Amino acid sequence: TFHPLAKLAMTTTPQNGMRASKYSALLLMNAAVDLAYAEIENAPAHSMDPEDTRILKLTGRNLAGYASTMDANKVGDGTLGAALSSTWDLLDKLHRKINFTASKQIDQYSHGLPKSALTDSFSKGLIKSLRTESG
Repeated sequence: TFHPLAKLAMTTTPQNGMRASKYSALLLMNAAVDLAYAEIENAPAHSMDPEDTRILKLTGRNLAGYASTMDANKVGDGTLGAALSSTWDLLDKLHRKINFTASKQIDQYSHGLPKSALTDSFSKGLIKSLRTESG
């Protein structure tokens, strides 16, 4: 889900005493998800395309999987705990927003009316005239 060349360009060059590149990649992924959240932060309900929803949910799942494989012994400066906490908070916030923007609005099939209420000509798509009654 994250372009390998972008990860390669943005991660640190391995050196003794520096953070592991896997940790740097986690920070980069967090930043990418944070940018994705910023794009949909003010989006109204029902506004997200189902395919975009699916892609963002899979991205979140992949980030969660990646973060869960981090080894605390590889990050010696003690910042991994805060980074993982930030990752989980970000994913939780993103997931709530995705569910809000992806929720379906009520349409003629999900309105909750019984099928017997849909027996007239109009509900069957049979329209003989576009003239309406007064009032």
